[in-house]
Amino acid sequence: MGNKEFLLISIILIALFLVSVVSAASAADDSKNKITTHQNCILTHKGESTLIRTEYKLCTKNLKEGFKNNTINKTELREGTKNCTKNYLAGLKKADKKRKECFKNSNVNCEKQCKGENNNTRETENNQNEDNKKRIKCTERSDVCTTLYDPVCGWFNSSIQCLAYPCAADYSNSCAACGDVKVDYWTPGECPKNIGN
Repeated sequence: MGNKEFLLISIILIALFLVSVVSAASAADDSKNKITTHQNCILTHKGESTLIRTEYKLCTKNLKEGFKNNTINKTELREGTKNCTKNYLAGLKKADKKRKECFKNSNVNCEKQCKGENNNTRETENNQNEDNKKRIKCTERSDVCTTLYDPVCGWFNSSIQCLAYPCAADYSNSCAACGDVKVDYWTPGECPKNIGN
């Protein structure tokens, strides 16, 4: 096992640990207010998304190395890449479903706090104005995308009800973002951090 594989496995283990710590903290302290529960949903989702992204990177990396070392051919590389992407998108969809379920179960009632109206309104508006400058509308949607890792932030359409800014998720590239029917447009780079965290 090389240093890079060891590092990726370490990241996966740390992400799993963080997810379990957040889950345990959420279950152990019922006296905390509902905003904290909402933030735990967000942290858990971020941990799962990081794990899914790491698994995707490892999958495509192993395929590329196999092709480079002549242990797999071009057809196997192409099919393997499709499977990596398919699993990645399915993982993101499953994580998103878990996030929605978490919000639903937490019964969060924090309209003002979660929308950033507790002294964060100006910062939220500044972030949103900045995002408006570099928005790229999803005009084409594809089920199959390249494995190019060029992270983007996919901003959800009105079918998703978000309780906090940003109402978006990280994707490996613009094709993957626009492949999700819930995404209206994307911006370059990873999504901004949640203001409440």
